[in-house]
Amino acid sequence: MSDVNDPSPSVDPVRMLRDLLDRVSETSRAVLTASARHTPGVVGGPVADYLDAVTSLTEKLTGPLEQLLDDQQRVAALMAEWAERNQRMADEMATLAAHHRQLSEQAQRLIRPALEQVDRMSDMTKGYVEELRR
Repeated sequence: MSDVNDPSPSVDPVRMLRDLLDRVSETSRAVLTASARHTPGVVGGPVADYLDAVTSLTEKLTGPLEQLLDDQQRVAALMAEWAERNQRMADEMATLAAHHRQLSEQAQRLIRPALEQVDRMSDMTKGYVEELRR
């Protein structure tokens, strides 16, 4: 049983907001177009100047926000790329470590007996030298 507060999979709040804003924009455009046709010229000039100023201010505010969103997307993409590369390097390092471990174990099996043999030969040689000096 699902919680009443959980949105259903078919409900996308971002899409709903976007659709609502599109409808508000369409309605605003229709109202402004109709009101512009019926606005007397003496009022239309100052209203147009005011709306130009508001539009300019809006563009000055939204420009940096759009840049910020673009930068955030680029950073997210770079982070994802870095994570993928890091994962590949980690996998490669794990493979190299396993191979190194195998080589190290082989070296231990081959070299350790040889070193023990060298130690025994050295001990025998020392014993022989002691006998020669007596």
